[in-house]
Amino acid sequence: MRLVAWNCMDGLERKAEALAALAPDIAVVSETTRAAAEGIGAGAVAWTGQQHQRGLAILAWNGWRIGSPRFAALSHFLAAEAHRYDASVTIVGVWPLPLRGDYVSALSRGLTEVASGLGGDVIVAGDFNANPRWDHGKAPARQFATLIDELAARDLRSVWHAHSGEAHGTERTPTFFWRLNPRQQFHIDYVFASARLRCQVRNVEVGGYEDWVANGISDHVPLVVDFDMAERDSAAVDGESGRTDYADRTSA
Repeated sequence: MRLVAWNCMDGLERKAEALAALAPDIAVVSETTRAAAEGIGAGAVAWTGQQHQRGLAILAWNGWRIGSPRFAALSHFLAAEAHRYDASVTIVGVWPLPLRGDYVSALSRGLTEVASGLGGDVIVAGDFNANPRWDHGKAPARQFATLIDELAARDLRSVWHAHSGEAHGTERTPTFFWRLNPRQQFHIDYVFASARLRCQVRNVEVGGYEDWVANGISDHVPLVVDFDMAERDSAAVDGESGRTDYADRTSA
């Protein structure tokens, strides 16, 4: 299973070819309208946000289906079960808006609403808008390092950091370039996965500035993770689209 987490910076309908070139099975896409998410040919779509505004989508291809969505009162958090034959994984997509000026507070509250009590194989992915380098001077509850510890206590750890050996807060590999500026680079996009899935990681890649930002596609580069789930989903895809659309969720 190939999972892509990417903030497309709106206009997904114009960037569908770039996303398709990554050949995702599952994609968590931030900053996309519902119309754009539904219009790029994915086999299944779940979306959360305000109508006609940018929101968060979980999209699936290659016979993967999406069901049992859970929404948060805050924008934009969405949990859904992705399944194909006997393979099943819960995908939690995140793209927080600041809560009282703070992204970590929004992350903590949103994840509590959609991810509490989840078991089995779980992935939490998206644009978190957070990094421990910005924790200085904040109360512990508003520090991203605290949230990382809370996720670890639930056996959810960053796949990129496990794969690369980079430490949180000292990353050398950026995922976001503020105002498309190569000198203003930060690591704020993540894929956290539970233990069994981490053991199945075959490859992790972060897109490059020249391929994704210098040409104006987005100010974020995609994070791509390959999970070796062959033993669990080896049945041939039968060509059914399995499309599932869900109603808009308006932010509280």
